[in-house]
Amino acid sequence: MRDPCSSAVRRLAPGSLILLTGVTGYIGSAQAWSLLELGYRIRGVTREAKRAQLLSEKVTAQYGKDALEIVECVEYTIAKYKTLFEGVSGFIHMGMDTTYDGKPREMIKGMVDWTLAILQAAAESPSVKAGLLTSSRVAVFHPEPGQTIHVDASKEIWNDDAVRHAHSSCTSPMKAVWVYMACKVEMERAAWTYIDEHRVHYAFNTTVPDFVLGRFGNPDPSSGSSGRYLQEYYHGDKNGVFVMFNTVPAGYISMDDLTTIQSAALLEPDIDRERIWASAGAYSLAETNVILRRLSQGKEAFEDQDVPPPPIIHAEHEQGRALDLLRRYGRAGGFQSFEDAVTETLEDSPRRVAHNRPDLFKLSGS
Repeated sequence: MRDPCSSAVRRLAPGSLILLTGVTGYIGSAQAWSLLELGYRIRGVTREAKRAQLLSEKVTAQYGKDALEIVECVEYTIAKYKTLFEGVSGFIHMGMDTTYDGKPREMIKGMVDWTLAILQAAAESPSVKAGLLTSSRVAVFHPEPGQTIHVDASKEIWNDDAVRHAHSSCTSPMKAVWVYMACKVEMERAAWTYIDEHRVHYAFNTTVPDFVLGRFGNPDPSSGSSGRYLQEYYHGDKNGVFVMFNTVPAGYISMDDLTTIQSAALLEPDIDRERIWASAGAYSLAETNVILRRLSQGKEAFEDQDVPPPPIIHAEHEQGRALDLLRRYGRAGGFQSFEDAVTETLEDSPRRVAHNRPDLFKLSGS
């Protein structure tokens, strides 16, 4: 990622330490590389340090042993995060525990408590100048087949239907997905409530990305989420999580675009208290199949499936800030194309494999 802007005008000076939660994950590891390329040091928080081994080795080889510090942490308390914020100038909270034991209320509360612990610990840490929460399009809406949606991503708009479904007694395969959506709703909503009520000293923004595809930051093959789901589909899993997500798709964003937007939102001094819509545009399962047939050169069958008509989503009016941040960081051409994002996902080596935790989406797709 090129940075045409002088480092002198950034909110955080190059060399500053930035805390990232979920650093071994798909977005978290790619975000680490984005900030490393801009000259920052990373303190990465993960629940399983062993999943960071290959990432650490790769970062050390390229940037030296002091560029990335890995901290294993399963304690989501203010006291713990106050120690993690020592010497930290900024943070991005991307962590999401997708292990699910069938208790939605406890899971949602746990994710909200984790978010609030981070925000309060940062508020009690004078060194922190900026923070960002990675939310999700599902915090705003979930489309229905054929539905026309004019996106409103203001801070007053929430996917309350997801919260109701998550707390309902329904037992459909979608229940775990509703729980995930409800977590995203309540994490971001609680964050904005806390920020507004406490008037914290640091700048704060959220991003609202849609389905993320593109390069993998962590060489560990168990890292991947949405990128891994596409790889699984490409290699023969025609009834898995990728199809579940894309029966009624909304939009996509490439990993390079998202991490650039998030780095810029953290570093640009005029960006504060904003909810940034981060979706490049709509796509469909049929469009995906066309690209995959071309990439496989006819070796794989990607037949169009009998799926409902896709929603019609109008979000151009919400894309201004994301495009502005991309331009500031050398991306004058705007968003990366869907085809390029798909291609980058499939070019990654080694092929991604699922880890052994009871993943929400694996439960839903089973």
